[in-house]
Amino acid sequence: MKTDVLTNRWEFFSIELRDEHVQQLGETHKSQLIFEAETLAAVLVFMLWSDSFEGRLGHLFVDNEGTKFSLRRGVSDNECVNKLAQAFAKHVCSEVEGTGDS
Repeated sequence: MKTDVLTNRWEFFSIELRDEHVQQLGETHKSQLIFEAETLAAVLVFMLWSDSFEGRLGHLFVDNEGTKFSLRRGVSDNECVNKLAQAFAKHVCSEVEGTGDS
């Protein structure tokens, strides 16, 4: 959910994971994909909404400790989350540098 305190506008983000997405997150060898799915959602929402944060301070809240620390460090021991964390770090750096490369 994104809340704009200047306009008092709220936006929500949701994504359906289809079978092929679940397999890419590691479903073939794991019984639970909470870590991977929450990291994917955090990275996607940040990339989708980053233009609306331009020139503003923002806070990305996640309730999954693994997701939080992986995105802060830009790396994870989990192969899937590691790729997502690296994509997140690349996007954040491009936004900060003003290149807009995603």
